[in-house]
Amino acid sequence: MKMAKRFKENNAVYTRPFDVSAAGCRLRVKHIEPESASISMDPPTLVFLHEGLGCIEMWRDFPEILCESAGCYGLIYDRKGYGGSEKYDGPWPVNYLRIESLLYLPALLQACSIDNAVLVGHSDGGTIALITAASHGNPVRGIITEAAHIFVEKITIEGIHKTVQAFETTSLKKNLPDTTKKIRKQFFTAGPTGGCHPNFATGTSKKNFIASPVPFF
Repeated sequence: MKMAKRFKENNAVYTRPFDVSAAGCRLRVKHIEPESASISMDPPTLVFLHEGLGCIEMWRDFPEILCESAGCYGLIYDRKGYGGSEKYDGPWPVNYLRIESLLYLPALLQACSIDNAVLVGHSDGGTIALITAASHGNPVRGIITEAAHIFVEKITIEGIHKTVQAFETTSLKKNLPDTTKKIRKQFFTAGPTGGCHPNFATGTSKKNFIASPVPFF
């Protein structure tokens, strides 16, 4: 684990960026250390799971604000294939959400010695939070999820086709933030959604979820 010095984001929150190896994969991570967490008794760590076209920067200052307000530590990271983390060597696996949920996220929690986590997931990140809690509930104490995918609807596939076409034929790719241009290009062209792989619709389905053993919101 390659640690870096702390940076003071504001009067109450420090952050520490570093790289960590999880299940043989190099992941870029940002740890959030609000001063309010130091007065709490064994505060949980909020682990932020970004959406399908996201990265650490796309969260902006939301994680810091939430951690400081809640008196909790925080961890944000770029999943494999995203941002500053290790990339896939070829086309993304269709079941990339399950791979993240069952392999890389549990390994990351272990590598960072987090045994009291609350997963905060948006979109793809929400799906990963649900699968991880159902399969590796021990270090997970709760879930906050927004717009998680339980199954893939026809309208979603249609929307992906239209977005891929827009990416290739309009100014969409030129208007992307610099921090996400590279990953978004890879996701649109080589990812399971970009090619609309025939098995993509089964990459997330109800059978992947069982009753969660932890509270969720």
